[in-house]
Amino acid sequence: MWFIGKKVRVYAAYWHKNGLDVYRLSDTRVEKLASGAVADLQPIKGWGKKLLIVSNANSLHLRKRYPAIAEKDLEKAVANEIEELFPIPSPSFHCKIFEKERMYTLVDIWAWDTAEVERIKKVFNFSYVVPEELAYACAQPEIVLYGDQEFASIAAYGEGKFLGATSFAGAATHEGLTLFLKGLGRYATALKTLKVYGPLLPDLAPENLEVLQEGKLAHPLCLDRVGGINLKEFRSQSTQLSTGFNIALRTAVYIALAYAIGLFL
Repeated sequence: MWFIGKKVRVYAAYWHKNGLDVYRLSDTRVEKLASGAVADLQPIKGWGKKLLIVSNANSLHLRKRYPAIAEKDLEKAVANEIEELFPIPSPSFHCKIFEKERMYTLVDIWAWDTAEVERIKKVFNFSYVVPEELAYACAQPEIVLYGDQEFASIAAYGEGKFLGATSFAGAATHEGLTLFLKGLGRYATALKTLKVYGPLLPDLAPENLEVLQEGKLAHPLCLDRVGGINLKEFRSQSTQLSTGFNIALRTAVYIALAYAIGLFL
């Protein structure tokens, strides 16, 4: 886990439909520091890695087929049509290859409101943006069901990657879970475990699944697994741009100083 050790501090802000919850993470503890509407929060200070987790309530996801193109060109291809793919004005996005075949590439794309994220950045100066489904690192095939009676989510993981997810307006249903599994196609055969966090399981669980009942957590489920992801994949574009600007600014300063020294000599 990348936050093991006392010298590295990690802060995670979970952006949900009602506002923002900010946590400090370690390898043994999840500590809430602040919570509320973004406009009401004071700037969160502290040295360390800062990541924004975009909840599935605040993002849209689709899986799209693209021609078999070079991986370095894939993000450009998504960017060129991102506003046509999602009903969000000027969306920010994250894309990840789901499956590569000889003739095509399947790509997972998440999108969210850029303006809202920029407002969050004023109170929580994050360097990484992670969709909730990808913040849950999972090495073993499993399905997780979490949420509450008003909004429940289910996600599947296998072969070391995210397989799919869906949400329920209300409690999860047996029919909904069954349809979700069918939608996973051949990947569903390796899924044998359903982890349920809280009293969310419908009366009848889908067949061939071992149900593991877990207690409801006091924090988002993904925070217990986010330490296993590769943060480099999620560095925010604004951070990269600002870094480039700082380098350019320093270079300009050095050139100006050298010129001034040359005149003096």
